[in-house]
Amino acid sequence: MIPTGYRTQAADTQIDAEFVQFALWRRLDRGQKYALLKRVLRRSHWLILAGISQHFPDANSDRQRTLYILKRWGQKYVDILRDSQYFGKLVLEDPLWLAHQLAVILEALEISYYTSGSVASSLQGEVRYTEDLDLVVKLDRDRASLLVEAV
Repeated sequence: MIPTGYRTQAADTQIDAEFVQFALWRRLDRGQKYALLKRVLRRSHWLILAGISQHFPDANSDRQRTLYILKRWGQKYVDILRDSQYFGKLVLEDPLWLAHQLAVILEALEISYYTSGSVASSLQGEVRYTEDLDLVVKLDRDRASLLVEAV
C-alpha cells in the first residue's frame, strides 16, 4: 500500500518501480548494502566535482571545495568553514567512514547510540545520497567526560 502523499525520490520514477527497487535493495545482505552505498557516495562526489571542474576549469582544489560548499549550503557556511582545519576535497567525503570511527569510540566507552537519516535508511534498503551522519547518542555526565577525553 502506498502512503497518502508519497512522492518518489526522482521525478522520472514511477512509484511502483521505486517500491520494487526498495524491495530488491532490502534483500541485499549488510555487506552488499554497505558496498552499494559506498559506490553511490563515491560516484556522487565524482559527479559533483566533475561539474564544478567543467564550469570552473581553472579552479584549484581549494576553490573547487569553496564552490561546492557555496552551492550546497551558501555563503554562510563558506565563511564558517574557511578557517577549518579540514583539508579534504569536500566537507564530509564519507559518512560511512565517520560512522565507523564514531562507533569504535562509542562502543569502547560503552555509550549507547544509533544511526538514523540517510545512512541508516541506505543500509536498511532505501539507498539515498547523503553528506552527513545523523547519530543519536545517549550520554550521562560521566560518559560525556570520557567521550571528550577520547576525542
